[in-house]
Amino acid sequence: MQRNHHASLALATIAAMWAVTSTCALAAADLSGQWVGNSGIDGSRAVSKTTLVLGAADAQDSSLRLEDRSVCMLRQGKYSVDANGALSLSFGQASGSEACERLGRGTFIVREGASPRALQFEATYPGPDGGQNVRRGALARYP
Repeated sequence: MQRNHHASLALATIAAMWAVTSTCALAAADLSGQWVGNSGIDGSRAVSKTTLVLGAADAQDSSLRLEDRSVCMLRQGKYSVDANGALSLSFGQASGSEACERLGRGTFIVREGASPRALQFEATYPGPDGGQNVRRGALARYP
C-alpha cells in the first residue's frame, strides 16, 4: 500500500509539473516575428487574410493586418502573458473602416496552436448592433 501511495504521489507531481510547463510554453517561446493565416467572424462565411507581427512583449510595436474587401491595420500593439500562459494583446491605433475601429477596441487572446510554429487567436469586440463579435484565427510563423 505504501508503494502505491508513493507511485501515485510521484505521478501526480509529474502531471502537475507537465501542466505548468505546457501552460507556460507560450511565455517561454520566442514569439517575435511574423505570423500569417486566416481569420473570420463567428457566424460569417467571410475569411480574411490575417498577418500578426509580434515585437517584444514590453514594447508597443506589434501589429495586426486583416485583408478582405478592405484593409484593417491595427498598430501600437502590446502584449503580456497571463497566468494560464496565453497572451493578452491590445492595440493603440486602428486604420480602416468603422468595423476596424471597433476591432481595435477589442480584447485579443493568443494561444499555442497545434504545433510550435502555430498560434490560435480570438478577438472579442463590439458589434455594429451593440452586441459582441468574435473573430477567430489560425496563424503560422512566416517564414
